[in-house]
Amino acid sequence: MRSIVVVGGGISGLAAAYCIRKYARDNGDDINVILVERERRLGGKILTENTNGFIIEGGPDSVISTKENFLEFCKEIGIDKSIAFQKPGSSGASIFINGGIKDLPKGMSIGVPTKIAPMAKSSIISPLGKARAFLEIAIPRGKDGNESVKAFIKRRFGSEVYYKIAEPLVSGIAAGDPKFTSLRQVFPTLAEMEDAHRSLILAARRNRKIANGNGTGTQSPFITFGNGMQELVHALIGYIGKKNIMTSKAITQVTAEGKGSGKKYVIEFDKGKRIRATAIVFATPAFVTADLLSGFDGISGILRKIPYVSLATVSLAYKNKDIKGSIKGSGFLIPHIENRQMNAVTWSSLKWDNRAPQESLLLRSYFNNSYSIDKPLPNSSQLINIAREELRAMAGISAAPLLEIAYIWHKGMPQYTTNHSTIIKEVDKWASDNPGIFMTGAWRNGTGVPSCISSAITEAKKAIDYVNTSD
Repeated sequence: MRSIVVVGGGISGLAAAYCIRKYARDNGDDINVILVERERRLGGKILTENTNGFIIEGGPDSVISTKENFLEFCKEIGIDKSIAFQKPGSSGASIFINGGIKDLPKGMSIGVPTKIAPMAKSSIISPLGKARAFLEIAIPRGKDGNESVKAFIKRRFGSEVYYKIAEPLVSGIAAGDPKFTSLRQVFPTLAEMEDAHRSLILAARRNRKIANGNGTGTQSPFITFGNGMQELVHALIGYIGKKNIMTSKAITQVTAEGKGSGKKYVIEFDKGKRIRATAIVFATPAFVTADLLSGFDGISGILRKIPYVSLATVSLAYKNKDIKGSIKGSGFLIPHIENRQMNAVTWSSLKWDNRAPQESLLLRSYFNNSYSIDKPLPNSSQLINIAREELRAMAGISAAPLLEIAYIWHKGMPQYTTNHSTIIKEVDKWASDNPGIFMTGAWRNGTGVPSCISSAITEAKKAIDYVNTSD
């Protein structure tokens, strides 16, 4: 039987295996799919735990529903009825700056101000900083097609907007140092706005007129699922079928045997076990794929050019009566210039329904090592202590938590540096010279869940075409 092995059981691997399985069912094809995961658990960084009535996310807690036809995908796999939208009134974000939590001005787009009036009224930026930001209307288009996010925002809006507003938003989304983050790879919309309209403020005004004319609503584009993000994982596992999934199986070596249409790939495990495949879809982090393909010339060095940062989330729960002061909106961001270890805080139970028992608050704090990539994050107990201390200092939360749990993702987020597109071209060139091997993951075409699914399905379809033409 012709077979495709998918390596990696995170959301990318699950989506790839789902695509292959669905194709075989819909077309009565005999292509067999086998999903191999070295851990016992599937889902990768999508990890939901239900503890004492609290629904806790260890990784992503939501997705942007407008990206990559994600809502259609949810309907296709039968979980569209479980979609949960963000609570009304919880979309406003704040920022900890100059010793206090302040509301971000309205009209922000990925960290840049696109409305003059709200920025003019904000106390976050000084009068001089505001004057510089409003000059954005007159700034010409940039000439560097490979600009970093930091360079772009400072060029258009000035240093103060960057350090006080844009940096924490950008680093929170990309979990990286904006100095090295590629604008066109991570935030292409901003680059497109400048290309089309020159000024981002003018572009936003024009786009608002179009949106208002179309009757576009103001509902947050972020969604999750009633019982947490794990619903997405469970639905995909159910469709793929457990008989097609191997967990707790660490691959020791991948080799090729034969040539031409008779070429096969051999996946070896410990104790001499092995399986053969017509094609392989690697849905693993770039550095893991590099290790697995170390027996093939050229590709490992290319993949290892992609840097990774480590991430952590700390979830804490409190009784509402123990919270002093006002807790509102979705949470607050913390600029790097504040010299805190936390990057952001989300009020999870204010943002989403069904996340905490009544009269309780569930929150998540975020950490990464993007500004010191070679320095490991503190351990779980240390992170919890840091989160508690910084929440006391910044938000006045000093009570003992009802619940505390930390999740650490070592090298959990790929960085889309300014040379990322060149790296991907090198990967694609290698893959074209080595037919039957396909690679996907958060490092390829976007780190968000919808982007991972879309990229995985694209590679899975290539694998299907390859198998069908190599008979």
